[in-house]
Amino acid sequence: MLVKKVVFALPFLLLLLLSYQSLQSILAHPEVIFSLEVSSLLHTLTATFLLTAFMIFSLLFFTIFVTFAPKWEYITPAVLLAVSTPLVLFAPPISLILSLGSLIVLMVGAFLLKSELNSRLNFHPTILLSPITQTATLILLVFSLAYYQDSSNPAAAWKLEVPASLVNLSLKLAQPSASTPTPSQKTIPPATLEYLKQSPELLRQYVLDQPVLEQVTQAPAKSLNQQEIIRASLNKQLQSFISPYQKYIPAVASLVVFLTLEFFVYLLTIPLFLCLWFVFLILRVTHFAHYETEMREAKKLVV
Repeated sequence: MLVKKVVFALPFLLLLLLSYQSLQSILAHPEVIFSLEVSSLLHTLTATFLLTAFMIFSLLFFTIFVTFAPKWEYITPAVLLAVSTPLVLFAPPISLILSLGSLIVLMVGAFLLKSELNSRLNFHPTILLSPITQTATLILLVFSLAYYQDSSNPAAAWKLEVPASLVNLSLKLAQPSASTPTPSQKTIPPATLEYLKQSPELLRQYVLDQPVLEQVTQAPAKSLNQQEIIRASLNKQLQSFISPYQKYIPAVASLVVFLTLEFFVYLLTIPLFLCLWFVFLILRVTHFAHYETEMREAKKLVV
């Protein structure tokens, strides 16, 4: 009997651990969410989808665990073990945000689920769907707060760059003729580079600066081409554009992350419903659990 009560705590803890590890990969490079590189963007979307999937299915097993073991002597140790994971995987203060936030959300979620089950006259697996999605939203909100804390760290680098592939595509579209030299054929003579170094006014006229010129100068001779100059200039203009809004970027990025996670929760609602129905079907077929019909007294007010 005890094994039946606590067996669903194991997949809950395992999937929650995987969700924390997915969050760890996202926090490693918080600026990738604004990347213009297709590969980086796909990697970020995959990580956020896996994070949402691991989280929502861990809460599926958590609600089943609370349903079968509604006593606090079973729930509390499992929750404390679950929220201790961020203390190992993350550094403070992110670990504290994740640990305390997850502790509050899971304990409140368990309390509300117990109240919901006690108020129901008839049990049906679909009544667990709403508590799962609501708890998932709160947990993902905690994750977004951790993302905000990490991205607002002064050490976090929000250096957005224009991809080289985008520059190449722009130059090809601007020079469609086959007779026009390609960007790789247009190089900058060393004498011109030296002249530009001695002419800061000319550099400012072309929206360049000394660091950009040094970057081009230190590159190999075969890469001293139009593409390098254009990309360096565009990166400088991009940094100049976002510099006044630097303090707002972490908040905007956190909101984008939360909305993306919520969108994936919405997409996973149908698979979650099917999985919830299938799990309880298996439990009934294997006689792990069964339904009992009971009679309850009812009071009527008469005059």
